[in-house]
Amino acid sequence: MARRPTIIMFHGNGGNFGHRIPLGMMFQMFMRCNVLMLSYRGYGGSEGSPSEKGLQIDAQTALDFVKSDSRLSRTPIVLYGQSIGGAVAIDLASRNPSKVTALMLENTFMTLPSLVPHVLPVLGPFTFLCHQKWDSASKIHLIPHKTPILLLSGAKDQIVPPEHMQGLRDLVSKRGSKDGVRNPEERSRWEQFEHGSHNDTTAQRGYWNAIEEFLESLRDKSEVGRL
Repeated sequence: MARRPTIIMFHGNGGNFGHRIPLGMMFQMFMRCNVLMLSYRGYGGSEGSPSEKGLQIDAQTALDFVKSDSRLSRTPIVLYGQSIGGAVAIDLASRNPSKVTALMLENTFMTLPSLVPHVLPVLGPFTFLCHQKWDSASKIHLIPHKTPILLLSGAKDQIVPPEHMQGLRDLVSKRGSKDGVRNPEERSRWEQFEHGSHNDTTAQRGYWNAIEEFLESLRDKSEVGRL
């Protein structure tokens, strides 16, 4: 168990961890990973109401649980986030830079208010009313540039425009840079799937190969990913 990565899975806004069990099985059975799945408060059978602060607490509790386990605490800890789950993962990693080994982010956004005009155009002028910020764009630089990040983007995402993932890609590549250009020592990978939409990117050809290669690369600390 100690040699296997531990994947903490953060699901998107639609559904709960029950809908991601097939993905968890892929990680556990085929990638030989330990897997921790959770439903945020207010999702699935979890009590309470969802909020930015609440989801942050839920994510921290999951990480603390893994770190408190005598066996899991010795494994590489990888955060896997889809859609808003990607924002949850970025926030958690930014607050626990020494505890997270790597991140895998799929179809997530720069900030929640900047997403609203695309999802609900009529609300565009009132984005300031969006009380949940999930400002991933301002947190990326808090994640060490040596922390590997895999970005998985569906080119036909109809909910989170691909420009959001491309914007995160640009910010990720500049981690640790003092002059605002790409840091050659930064470790990340970019994969875009031509026919991937918001909810079926996991079914695109090459998706799981990209994840498998990324997880394998974590064993080689000298490898530097290329964006």
